[in-house]
Amino acid sequence: MLGLYLAMIDTPEEKNKFEDLYNKYRDMMYNYAYKILKDSFLAEDAVHNSFMSVIKRFEKIPSANCEETQAYLLVIVRNASIAILNRNNKIVDMDIEKVEDDSDLELEIETEYCRQRIWDIIMTLDKIYSDTLALKLFYRLDNAEIANIMKVDIDVVNMRIYRARKKLKEKLIEEQWYDKQ
Repeated sequence: MLGLYLAMIDTPEEKNKFEDLYNKYRDMMYNYAYKILKDSFLAEDAVHNSFMSVIKRFEKIPSANCEETQAYLLVIVRNASIAILNRNNKIVDMDIEKVEDDSDLELEIETEYCRQRIWDIIMTLDKIYSDTLALKLFYRLDNAEIANIMKVDIDVVNMRIYRARKKLKEKLIEEQWYDKQ
């Protein structure tokens, strides 16, 4: 698989950087995905999808030996795993259940749209805030877990969450998704 990824990268320096990244974090990402998905094939898919996402945003990764890189990769692989889990659950749900009430379907679509829009707004925040807030809100990790992943003090995580929520609220107000009251 590494050869496929390297073929998508242009410069020799970036190829070396990606190879280091891949070799250092591949197993960690797989174990994390497997913990969520409980299926080795789906975990491999999640890791593959994650590395494809990394390649698209490769310039944003400072180095393979950076604490922020580990947190960033965990966010990506967790997101990919949850996307696979949700996709598989929706397929099962659609096979088993019939949609009886259009209002429920409309509410579900609207809720998913709002969730996706909030995710998009969070991803526009500075990286330290977006990663921290994503781990907190979307992955429901507690502050101690986030501090452990990001290798920072819990007080730093508390402050980042406070500031990230404040910035998110400002952006939601700006886009008229939140009333100033």
